[in-house]
Parts: sequence; structure tokens; C-alpha cells
Amino acid sequence: MNPRDKRIGALIRRRRQDKGLSQAEVAPVLGFTRPTIQQIESGSRAVKAREMDVLASLFDCSAAELLATPQQEDPKASDALAELWTALPALQTDPTFSAVLEAARALTSLEDLLELDATVSLSPTYEPRPPKTAWQAAKQGYRASEDERRRLALGEGPIRFVDELLAIGRVRPATAKLPRGVTSVCINQPDVGRVVVVNERLELADRRACLAHGLAHALFDLGGPWRICREEDETDLSEIRANTFSSGLLMPAHGVSRFLETLGKETLARGSKGVLALFSPREGVTEQEAVRVSGRARVGRHAANMCDLTRLAHYYGVSRDLAAYRLHNLRLLPEDQLQWLRRQNHGNVGRRAEETLSLHEPDPGSDVLRSRVASLAAEAHCRGLLDDEKFARFAAAAGLSKAEHGQLLAMAQA
Repeated sequence: MNPRDKRIGALIRRRRQDKGLSQAEVAPVLGFTRPTIQQIESGSRAVKAREMDVLASLFDCSAAELLATPQQEDPKASDALAELWTALPALQTDPTFSAVLEAARALTSLEDLLELDATVSLSPTYEPRPPKTAWQAAKQGYRASEDERRRLALGEGPIRFVDELLAIGRVRPATAKLPRGVTSVCINQPDVGRVVVVNERLELADRRACLAHGLAHALFDLGGPWRICREEDETDLSEIRANTFSSGLLMPAHGVSRFLETLGKETLARGSKGVLALFSPREGVTEQEAVRVSGRARVGRHAANMCDLTRLAHYYGVSRDLAAYRLHNLRLLPEDQLQWLRRQNHGNVGRRAEETLSLHEPDPGSDVLRSRVASLAAEAHCRGLLDDEKFARFAAAAGLSKAEHGQLLAMAQA
């Protein structure tokens, strides 16, 4: 049973009862039998747009009023979120987190109103066997990251906007002032959808990694209503899987190798001490030795340095630490060089490398969640699905001032 259909059915039942109508009285208006109305109100049958218009006319309201709006539902009323407040009491009174939930709830209502389920597909879910070891968790994360890159036709290049990538898969990306030590909070509730809230205290590169990390939880861990990701949870198998998914999604293996080669670094046979064993079948020969090709004297055999690491991290929009560990896991960076680069990085050499190479951190500048609420509210108003009052409520949830309401509508009607 679709949670959206169940919620809409409950609202229709409430409206019908408020008007003093029975199911038998409503059924003929739609050309249905009473059991069909019963199915609609129980959520076992979806309501089409035409049927919603007829019901709205019968109940003397707009179609939008048959759907939940940000003001009609209290986030504290949810038992699941009440448990979240208990786990992190600071969230309950934090205005930035409340604003995120309000915007997510508004977006869910607008997507229902505009019937986006018919045109925008949700991200898939992965249901492998629960990992028993950290190695299994890492393999699942890396494999899923490769599958997602292929599914989304991302190629081997960088992902320019990770938040937009989540948004097109119906996962709501957001930032808020989370308690220190908490990197992100993931929520999966019918009224707000799948939300990934990242701690705004983090650096931009770390926020990007946490968004990809949250996407992994949205793909793998849909069993619970919420999840808190903390800095100290590094040994948790689900966190290991999400971390490897994040690094694999943001830094695809082949793309990383090709980028290093453009910097003059040889990546072939890094993990085999620079020796290749080449085999070719020969007619009539049952046993033969492979041809050994040595690369010990090859140009570019040296490990990546701080300049290389800085450029690589900037290209893929990740931190230098994440880039260093990704190179190490791809066997492109030996352990001693990894530790040396990390010491250099933490000693502020990496920051100076950015300045020397003129690699500046991009301006984060956008709020995809509220942007989508604003654009969809304007679209619903232009279609006549929202009156001025309802539109104003959604626009407020998007963080727009009253002066900006008219500007948004004018742009949508152009």
C-alpha cells in the first residue's frame, strides 16, 4: 500500500465526514460503487486528478485542500520523529532543522498535487544480504556506487551538484545546524519523504561526501524511520558501506586513474610492482610462459604528491583526505606515501597548495530543497491547483518573502 494513497484517502474520509456524507452518497457522483470509495479511503486505490477535482467540488474545497499542506501536520505528532527528538533533543528546538522539515513536507504535498509519481521515478533500493564483515560492507558499497553511476549515465567525470543528483531521485538534500559530532541525519517518513540533512558546520567538500553518504542510506537502509550518522560510528557496518559508496560515487576508479595520467603519473600495474605478465594462446602449445613486461623504469612511476592530490580533490569536489584514501584503496598510493600526504595536509600544506595552484573552493550558494518547493508551488498555482492563500503558504515554506511571491509567479507565467 502506497503511503501517499493512504494519507490522501484519510483526508478524503475526513472531508466526507465533515460534510455529513456517506460513502454510498459519494459513490454515484464519481460513477463508482460504495466498495470503490471504501478502497480509496483505505488507501488501497489511488485517486486520479479528475476524480480529485470532482471530490473537491463535492466537498466545497480546492483539490489542494485534499492534500496535506505544511500547516496541516505537526512534525512533533509523528511517533518516529518523537523518538528522534529523544535521541537528539537539540533538534526539536532548532529553527534550521524545523525549517528543513517544513520545506520537505511542502515538497511532498506539491509532488502529490502535481502527480510527479507518474513522471519522476524514485531511486532504486538495494537489498543485499546484511554484511557480516567490514570487507563485505565495503564491497557492497563500491558495487552499488558503480551501478548508480551506470544507471544515471554519470560516466567517469565529477558530479558537479551532488544535491541536485539526490533531488532528481526524490531524496531531499538539506543542511542544518546539527549538534557537534553528528555529520548527518537521514529521515524516511511518508509526510516528508526521504531527507538527508547534513551538518552545515562541515566544510563544503565534507558536506558533499555526507550527501552521497546519505544517498547510500536511502538506497540501502529504508527499514527505519530515521538514522543519525556520527563521527564515531566508523566501525558500524552500515556506515562503512555508506562511506565506501560515497567515495566510489564521487571518485570513480577509471576516472581517477585517467586524471592522474594527465598529471604525468603512471597508473598501470601500480598494484603489482610494475611488472605485467602477458599471455597469448599459441597453436599446438599446451604449456607456455607468459611474457614478462617490466615497468620499473617507466616514466611517471612515482607516487602522487601534494600538488597531484590537491588537483584531484578539487576536480572531484572532495577533501584531500578522502582523495588520498581513495587513491590508496585503488592501489595507486602506497601506505607510507598516504601517511606522509596526510601529515602534510594536516600541517596546512594542502591549504597552501590550493592557494598556490589557484584552486578556490566553489561557492555553495544554493538550497535545492527550498528551490524545488518554490518552483513547484509556482507551477501548481499556474495550473490552478493552488489558490493565492495556499500558494503563499508554500512560498513561505520555501523561505520567500511576500515581496518575492509576485516575482516568482510572474517568472512562472512568462
